[in-house]
Amino acid sequence: MLDCSCINFDSYFGTTDICYLSADHQKWIAENCCQGCYLAVKRTFSEYRNLNLYHIIGQTFNYNETVYNESGYFAIRKNRNDVFLDNVIVSASEPVLPSFGCVDMTGILLNIDNIQTTEQVTKIALK
Repeated sequence: MLDCSCINFDSYFGTTDICYLSADHQKWIAENCCQGCYLAVKRTFSEYRNLNLYHIIGQTFNYNETVYNESGYFAIRKNRNDVFLDNVIVSASEPVLPSFGCVDMTGILLNIDNIQTTEQVTKIALK
């Protein structure tokens, strides 16, 4: 999903004080196989720490209808006192969010500062 630092994001966002990013991508790569990702990012600049603070919630997934197989990698990540991201929650098995359909990424983004668990993410995303 993302490497363990925020340097790549910083190069895209430049000197903005607050930046939001949301993505919902699903693609059928074969007749019965779908891949995709969900991503919500909030970046704010902290004058106190002279540092960009990140909150990131994301998932990559694969779904194969033929063998009814789903796999995914889900993570909630934040940086604390440096440019490196800390994992708050990581799940590398069945996807936390559905592999296809409607997911409320705007709701996740609006609540990103308060989300700490997979249950909170699913409650917001699947309304």
